[in-house]
Amino acid sequence: MEISRAYWSDYIKKSVMGESHVRISVAELEHQSEAPDAEPPAKGRLRRALGMS
Repeated sequence: MEISRAYWSDYIKKSVMGESHVRISVAELEHQSEAPDAEPPAKGRLRRALGMS
């Protein structure tokens, strides 16, 4: 994309044209699905040993 602007320069006492170039990048975003509900951990020997029933 080219961007141009004109302005008055007090230094040289005339109109000055400035130009700049920019690049625009576009990416496609994917819809994020909701995370599944958390499940409690399965009962095992460690949970029983720590008294977490």
